[in-house]
Amino acid sequence: MVSVHNLCAKNNYQMKLQSAKIQSFLRLPDPAVRAVLVYGSDNGQVCEVLEALTTAIVANSKDPFRVSNLTASEVISDPALLADTVATFTITGGSRVVRVHDADDTITNIIRDFLKFHYENNLVVVAAGNLSKASKLRQLFEAASTSVIAMPCYPDDSQTLAVLIHETLQHFGLRGEEAAVAYLVERLGGDRLQTRRELEKLALYACSDGNTVTLADAMACIGDSTELSLQSLAMAVADGNTTLTDRLYARLIREGLTPVRVLRALANHFRRLHMATVIMDGHHCRAEQAMATLKPPPFFKIKDRFKAQLLAWPERQLVEGLDRLMMAEIDCKTTGGQSESICCWTLLQLVQRGAAFRNEQIAKSTECS
Repeated sequence: MVSVHNLCAKNNYQMKLQSAKIQSFLRLPDPAVRAVLVYGSDNGQVCEVLEALTTAIVANSKDPFRVSNLTASEVISDPALLADTVATFTITGGSRVVRVHDADDTITNIIRDFLKFHYENNLVVVAAGNLSKASKLRQLFEAASTSVIAMPCYPDDSQTLAVLIHETLQHFGLRGEEAAVAYLVERLGGDRLQTRRELEKLALYACSDGNTVTLADAMACIGDSTELSLQSLAMAVADGNTTLTDRLYARLIREGLTPVRVLRALANHFRRLHMATVIMDGHHCRAEQAMATLKPPPFFKIKDRFKAQLLAWPERQLVEGLDRLMMAEIDCKTTGGQSESICCWTLLQLVQRGAAFRNEQIAKSTECS
């Protein structure tokens, strides 16, 4: 068995597992690991990893004799509760899994004291939301000995999302057309469990028509009001419409969307604009022809606005906008509580550029006429 100690020593990093290593650990947990911190902005993925860790140790995650669930507030009110629960003898025998939900830095000292003692064959899983690099709880797990590890759960990127889409559809005996997968990558992500539910709904819809998920299938099933609002926000930013941008952004944040998901929706839109610009320049074709090559092409309701943006935004500025969005996403993941301010500032900079380019385009059109 490859231990986490050897795994980490070989790759020369602290006890924070990256995505590929997380999957390896979930398939074959190292018995030397006594405690795991699962944290991140993707709450659905945190829940999924928490469940996978549990079932890797205990066949039935609902087994009340071998699986115990505590909240951070319960642990804080009774500091001895965690150790007592882990040490409790299991009537049916076997290892015990103790899960601590809604954790944050306030339980760091209790966890540190708990780790001073050794309990055979039992695992403690601490589940938390997004934790910054300065988090004491995160630092405890990342810098501790090899018996303690941290598993970050960040929203799926385009690559991991595409893999998730293919794997989920294959589970139902389906395959996705390239255009359908591209469409799904643009509209899913942000929360792993929500993504899986949407894909399962799509699979049930498509099963009756054969074994291939088409673009039409994907468009018929995936496209809730949140996604439409994200698309509207991206269009408003590229249009340079400050008032609409403010209103849509405020509504999305109130609905619970993370700034990272907002930034990714904008990045997808700017990436499609840049791709169409490159096609126009490389093939010396018109905007309509370049737009038709995109997969999926812009919806008919926004084609005219997409074309106007395509003609207004210079390629260099699209590249700079994508760089700015990428850096903003990185900053959001590393600064925690400042993510909304970072996202808002980034949107303001982009929408101001959009307004400037739109006015320049209008001025050129007036001169030509």
